[in-house]
Amino acid sequence: MEKPTPTRYSLQIGAMVMEENATALKRKLDASGFPAVVRKGKAYVTKQIVTVGEPSGKRDAEDLSRRLNVDGFPSQLLAVAGKYTPQIGAFFNLDEAIDLARELQKKDYPPKITSKPTTTVVYQVRCGKFDSRAAAARRGEELKGKGFSFLVVRE
Repeated sequence: MEKPTPTRYSLQIGAMVMEENATALKRKLDASGFPAVVRKGKAYVTKQIVTVGEPSGKRDAEDLSRRLNVDGFPSQLLAVAGKYTPQIGAFFNLDEAIDLARELQKKDYPPKITSKPTTTVVYQVRCGKFDSRAAAARRGEELKGKGFSFLVVRE
């Protein structure tokens, strides 16, 4: 009978949607003496979609989109159930969506933020391989002392 593979643990220091952010964190960890790897994975996240107005039809939406572009808000038409509206931005961070909505309000455009669950690629920055959760947590405390936050995760 084959022995079951032992559970292994590592420390997840971050999970980012932008690969360059994950790579930058990896470099910082490596330079601090904590060799890290970046793994590509998937995550369920909520995306915040910022739209403007409720145009009566496609032509009205196109006109509104042109006005937004002239005022410095690049947009694209978003079609949902046969209705069109200019989409100004899509963010994983709600604060960024709110900031854009405030800028639109300053120019007298009525913004709307809707949330949409989605699956996206994430780049996980991980450090170390440990035989126990306790060993991983001990190394995590070292990282914490250097200013990094962490999660103990199963490999």
